[in-house]
Amino acid sequence: MEETGLLDEVRMPIEPQAITYEEVIAYLQNSNLDFHPTQSSISFPIIERICRRLKSGNEFSPIQIVDNKIIDGHHRYVGYNLMKKKLERVPGGANASFHKNLAWSEVDVDINDYDSEEIKTEYENKYDL
Repeated sequence: MEETGLLDEVRMPIEPQAITYEEVIAYLQNSNLDFHPTQSSISFPIIERICRRLKSGNEFSPIQIVDNKIIDGHHRYVGYNLMKKKLERVPGGANASFHKNLAWSEVDVDINDYDSEEIKTEYENKYDL
């Protein structure tokens, strides 16, 4: 047999998805969460990454809360709750979205990855940053 120095086949293990889009939707529709959202949409890819990292033993920074409303940390909050983990919280400062009175069932779970360069550029252009 002639050796070529190449492996016939290399398979890298694919990490299984930590949570599905449908599970996130069902959870938000049917759960009675302690803290209320102040943003009307969240990104499924970010939530999925948080869940996967939590399963691997990673931790994230605390969420910021004012009057039982999340000021910063919507994705982390949902991810920790889906993984049944306790997330630290700290007082935050009210911002423009603080006055929204939303229920989790009203929050849109977007399939777009808010961390992608395309979405970041779109946001910067929209808000002239």
